[in-house]
Amino acid sequence: MTADDLLDMRIVRENMTVWGSDAAREMLALADGFAADARRAAARMRALAANGDAALVAEEAHRLKGAAASLGAAKVASECFALEQRAREGRVADLARHIDGVLAALEPTCARFRSVLR
Repeated sequence: MTADDLLDMRIVRENMTVWGSDAAREMLALADGFAADARRAAARMRALAANGDAALVAEEAHRLKGAAASLGAAKVASECFALEQRAREGRVADLARHIDGVLAALEPTCARFRSVLR
């Protein structure tokens, strides 16, 4: 995973224009809030997967994918898409590995946001 894989800079730049003079501060706050939400979502998805509820895992992954994409967190969005697909296919045995993939992409993505926005 390279730094270029983590963020869609076109989306990050578009978001920055929306916030104006406080763009970096606002985007960092959004990225931090997203990361906290993603960690909570991963915990929920683990519990749902353990109970065999692939449909609810798919819904949660879909929600998280949309949030990631809107921030420009491309790698996290991609991992969420893979998780969502496996869940929709009912592949419960694969879900924990894909949840791990979401979390593995999250930390370097947050670090990349910090490096770009500071």
